[in-house]
Amino acid sequence: MRNIHSKINRRLAGVDFSRISPGFHFFRFAIYNDTRVYFQDSEVPWDTRFTGNTAINYNGEWIAIWNLNTFAGNLDSLTSKIVHEMFHAYQNEMGGTHWPDEIVGAFYPRDLRNFELKYREDQLLASLVEKFNKAAWQEFKTLRASRIRLYPKAVDYEIKMEGIEGAATYAELQALKVLDAKLYREEFKKCISSLRATHKIFDVRLLSYSTGCIIQTIRNSNALEQIDWSKATPGTGEGPGAVLPDLRVKHREYYEYIDKSIQDVLARAEKLDLGETTLLLFDPYNVRSSSDYLYHPHFLGYGTYELPANFLKGVYITRMKSRTRTIEGIWHDPRL
Repeated sequence: MRNIHSKINRRLAGVDFSRISPGFHFFRFAIYNDTRVYFQDSEVPWDTRFTGNTAINYNGEWIAIWNLNTFAGNLDSLTSKIVHEMFHAYQNEMGGTHWPDEIVGAFYPRDLRNFELKYREDQLLASLVEKFNKAAWQEFKTLRASRIRLYPKAVDYEIKMEGIEGAATYAELQALKVLDAKLYREEFKKCISSLRATHKIFDVRLLSYSTGCIIQTIRNSNALEQIDWSKATPGTGEGPGAVLPDLRVKHREYYEYIDKSIQDVLARAEKLDLGETTLLLFDPYNVRSSSDYLYHPHFLGYGTYELPANFLKGVYITRMKSRTRTIEGIWHDPRL
């Protein structure tokens, strides 16, 4: 672990952070496993502060953290992922207020028409990053402005997620371009391909990593100003529904699978007697919803905001009051 940390540090020395984004700079980072946390010159026992791959405030300092149990790629790729988390540290350091509400994302609406319109948006972005066209750029902005009018809360979540995770993905790929240009090209192609894959559109949070990165790439490559969506003009109509014919089928299959999976877990799960409490921590990357239920495949934290979270590892289902952070019930899957 110490050797891996040193190798990452040496790679980071070749990254010009300020060229990725003005003001962005190196942050201290830690890598960890189930028992130990490793810094450049020290190590400490693992505790619940080190959960997921993210940026945390550690003893008054924003740092990037990475769980080595979740990574099987090469060191150049891992280094770029840590730059991603360093960018989150930078966003926190700058005191940005445009963080998305992850509960909104967890209960993202299932409206098929919204996904149809979003798919059209994504095809425009995929084409624009390959060959820029002013008319298509305007069409993208008009179409998204129409979705903001129709689905304001859902699209606001997407825009904020693009601003946070999309920007961090852009930083990640710019670092990777320096570390391994061939791998960068492969990863950027995957980014574009994800917009063209109909089965990926329903995981809006994950897809926002790609759409946000691509929007920033288009803007930077063509000297375009940042978009003020509050001033964008929606179209007079939604236009023709130029959608692949299997989108409706994929939509039904995707949500039927989630609904069945949650019901299957509930059928065998053990309910915990915790009363009404607050969901403080969860994995927004992997959480799934069905009605007022949330499926947590790895962990959750509950309690009150005034005290450290009670941390639960494993597979859990929570029933949320009116789709807020208030938990009305918790079930644990004893098999997983």
